[in-house]
Amino acid sequence: MLTQSRTLKILLTAAILFTGALHAQWITGFYESQNGVEPVTSIPWSKYTHIVHFAAAPGVDSSGNGNGTVSLHWLSQSEITQMIGARPAGKKVLVCIQDNGSHPTAFGQSTAPGMISTFVSNIANFVKSYGYDGVDIDWESNINVSQYTELLIQLRAALPTKIITADMNNGSAPQQVAAATQSYIDQLNIMCYDLDTPGNGFSWYNDALFQNGNSSVMTCDWRVNPFLNAGVPPSKIGIGLPFYGRRWYGVTKALVNGDFSVSTVLYNQLVTDATRWQSQYQFYDSGYKSHYLSIPSMNEFDSYTGPQEIQGLASWIKTHGFGGAMTFSLYYEYLSGQSGDARYPLSTALNSALLGLQNPPPLVSGGAPSGTLSSTATQVNMSVITNESATCKYATSAGIAYSAMPYKFAISGGSSHSVLLTNLTNGSTYNYYVKCSDSSGNPDTLDYHVLFSVAKANVTFTPIRVDAGGGAYTDPSGNIWSADTGFIAGSLYSVTQGIRNTTTPLLYQTERYGDFQYHFTVPVGTHTVKLKFAEIYMSQPGQRVFNVAINGTPVLSNFDIIAQAGAPFVALDKSFTVPTNSGVITIQFMSVINNAKISAIEID
Repeated sequence: MLTQSRTLKILLTAAILFTGALHAQWITGFYESQNGVEPVTSIPWSKYTHIVHFAAAPGVDSSGNGNGTVSLHWLSQSEITQMIGARPAGKKVLVCIQDNGSHPTAFGQSTAPGMISTFVSNIANFVKSYGYDGVDIDWESNINVSQYTELLIQLRAALPTKIITADMNNGSAPQQVAAATQSYIDQLNIMCYDLDTPGNGFSWYNDALFQNGNSSVMTCDWRVNPFLNAGVPPSKIGIGLPFYGRRWYGVTKALVNGDFSVSTVLYNQLVTDATRWQSQYQFYDSGYKSHYLSIPSMNEFDSYTGPQEIQGLASWIKTHGFGGAMTFSLYYEYLSGQSGDARYPLSTALNSALLGLQNPPPLVSGGAPSGTLSSTATQVNMSVITNESATCKYATSAGIAYSAMPYKFAISGGSSHSVLLTNLTNGSTYNYYVKCSDSSGNPDTLDYHVLFSVAKANVTFTPIRVDAGGGAYTDPSGNIWSADTGFIAGSLYSVTQGIRNTTTPLLYQTERYGDFQYHFTVPVGTHTVKLKFAEIYMSQPGQRVFNVAINGTPVLSNFDIIAQAGAPFVALDKSFTVPTNSGVITIQFMSVINNAKISAIEID
């Protein structure tokens, strides 16, 4: 530990050197080393004041204990050279020292009293020898408050003219460290993401900004306020923003109670997913400040970072005097197929809102039409609305600058904009990309996507009728039943005994049994699937039990024909409404007790 006199000397030195070290605002972006997606040559330097090279880590000895060294971890020497060589004038590159994922106690071991001086010396040498402008400390696991505090104090003494930043999560330990070291560090970036753990018992946003009166949810202001209350000046705090979102399965909106599964989705994956990224699914929660997709047909809810949230974030930063913003990570938004600012839509929006124009460009919303139009539609009005008076243009390709867009909205200049689209054809999908400019000539740099389809012309569909296990048959109503077809696996059985409760007993005297499937091709749309059963082999309830699923959705569970029909040799029909977007209906029969079976199938 430091002596009192040495601590006082460092305090005075840091105070002298630190005064006026930073701009009033910063935008710090994390660049993940060797990410395989966004090369160093494509870093959007113009959008950032600081780039953090992610990441080195505390080194370990042969026993896996932190030994005061610095490991390259994810970094490579060749990429470090490339990164420092590519750094434009006036931009800063920091190296991040993160938790050693394979050795989570390495930070604590390397900052222990007998080791910390060696560790600090090695970090300082790493920064200086490779030509970095400073160091970012990302210690998140097993934090020791006194050791973390001492690390930052000693780093300031070892790197008096370099930039020192730290990344903080919620919890008393980070808050104590921040309060004790805020005079030694240049940026304290709060990670306002991963606020949506499924363990909370309800669906939620990954990075909502405000609690909006609901103290039961985790949000950015909930994470930041304890640091302010601990005495950290707002000017030292940066608000961390994720370039990834969260996909929730089995739910279509936030704040729904339940046990849901989730996955992480990167922004560039989301916006290039034509099935999901459609205007009719895109929403913005103006209370909690978060973008999300709500997709009923997929029973899915995706939260993500978008332009309206970014503008809300910038306003909050400016209003409260926060130091700036941080993003994680750059390649998650990178759209390699685009050019110019369109490659970096979120970084561009953040830079414009926080460091660029005082008046942000118009926000576009309310795009129409969406979904599928009637097959007879040959023209339609495309419309959008803006939050201020604007002039809007559109193109049929993404990433075109506003000034180069070939088409103008016929009605524009106010907040409502429309144009008549003609010569539509059935069975076609239409993509339009909209940008708007305000009265000061400040154009949007982000596309607003309007997507819709025109349905295919009606196709005559002859109902499918299959006599499972039997031959071709014409019933008393004149309906033609084909011989058994469309099946995969299963065995056959038949009887001649009469069947009650039906006018078509022949259909129920045959069956396919075992574990098997049927596949049928049908027009896209909604169909009725009727499954016909009669028990012609077993004699008692409980002797045959099975499950049935259609297109992966269970429709019959622990199904017992005799239990429901009341006796053997009694016809029993089950009907189900089945939508299909693929034009395929697959029916699976799965045994539970003895063999699953089916007598006949009808689809119309």
